[in-house]
Amino acid sequence: MREMGASDDVIQQHLSRFKPDDTFEVLEENWPTVEWFLEVANMLIWVGDYCARLDVMSIKTDAELSEREFSAEQYSKLKIMFAEYCSAINSKLAKRK
Repeated sequence: MREMGASDDVIQQHLSRFKPDDTFEVLEENWPTVEWFLEVANMLIWVGDYCARLDVMSIKTDAELSEREFSAEQYSKLKIMFAEYCSAINSKLAKRK
């Protein structure tokens, strides 16, 4: 996040929402996309304190360089996950202002 321009305050606000006991279920067919999301979660484009979008070119380059195999469905799910992630971050940040 820092590399993409997020301030230390934004990073701390983002991290503070996690609790050590946070758990969630992932359906087996979604696990490859969740793993991919976690590996590239720092590849967002930030405009100040606003999470603008997924850096698609960084994701593409990372996938090519790491020789990641993925389906069109997994990529579609990844875009949905990032859209929801950015929306949630932006909502929480807006409420704190």
